[in-house]
Amino acid sequence: MDWILLANGPGEVSGHVLPIAREIKRQYPSARVTLMLVPCQFASGHEAILAKEQIPELDRVFSPKEFRKMLFNKKAFQTLQLHKKGAILLLGGDQFYAVVLRKRIGYPAFAYFEQDKKPKFSFKEVFTPKQSGVLMVDSVPDCLQYAGHDINDKELIISLAPGSRPNYIEFMIPFMWDISKQLKKKIPHLQFCWGLPVHMRSFATKKFPKEVSSFPFAGDCGKLDLMITLLGTHTALTAIQGIPMIVLFPFHRPELIPLTGLPGLLAGIPFFGQIVQRLALLLVSKKLGLVALPNMKAKREITPELKGYFSAEQVADRVHSLL
Repeated sequence: MDWILLANGPGEVSGHVLPIAREIKRQYPSARVTLMLVPCQFASGHEAILAKEQIPELDRVFSPKEFRKMLFNKKAFQTLQLHKKGAILLLGGDQFYAVVLRKRIGYPAFAYFEQDKKPKFSFKEVFTPKQSGVLMVDSVPDCLQYAGHDINDKELIISLAPGSRPNYIEFMIPFMWDISKQLKKKIPHLQFCWGLPVHMRSFATKKFPKEVSSFPFAGDCGKLDLMITLLGTHTALTAIQGIPMIVLFPFHRPELIPLTGLPGLLAGIPFFGQIVQRLALLLVSKKLGLVALPNMKAKREITPELKGYFSAEQVADRVHSLL
């Protein structure tokens, strides 16, 4: 039997694909599990590497470029040598790809959505956290725990999580480095670690050898007192682990924030696209609600958020008040 999983970004790969692939192999050891990464403006471009390195249960992994080629080429699918029996499970990305794939190979298509919403297309069955449980709970590593140190404790430690996309990492590591220096002025004994995904550590180290080598990685620390992180799936995983955090959504580099639909297409136009990006961000910011997944789930702010334009000193002041 063939299981074809569709996903888009790093959060979906680590939070959705990982637990599903493990469970499929547990229940059906002889099944063949294939991950097809669909084109998406929210992707980092490193999802294939992440999947191959961290999810050994996957028998095959196809990049968005490879997937696109197969989607519109019947001969390309013949090389997959698919079994007669199989299923398609959408775990992230545009629903359109699952529907086209269903028509192409004839497998029934299922979908998992983090939020209760009506599908744009017809699926054999749709799963949601309310009815089927939260997939991300099963994907949370047990290597990190809440330390609970007092502000005067010399073991007090904060994790700096600059994201999982290369462009954001290039901006956020210097910014978070400045935050750490500001906090050191207030709490000289404070320790730090980098909350970098495994597949992005080499990239970050090459770009910022001094900064990255100055602190250990979060997985080597075991316990944390607080995490400073960007918005995204990581906020849900951190909440499940019971680790306090402050979530950042900076507007300093508008071109790094992906847009959907027509604005997203216009934003790709040289020069003119930058204007579109800034105007779209200005409009969105006026109606922007909660951005951290735990807050969106609770429909109230349970973990602090900083959105818009702010300095490293302002972040440090807010973090200091939390400690």
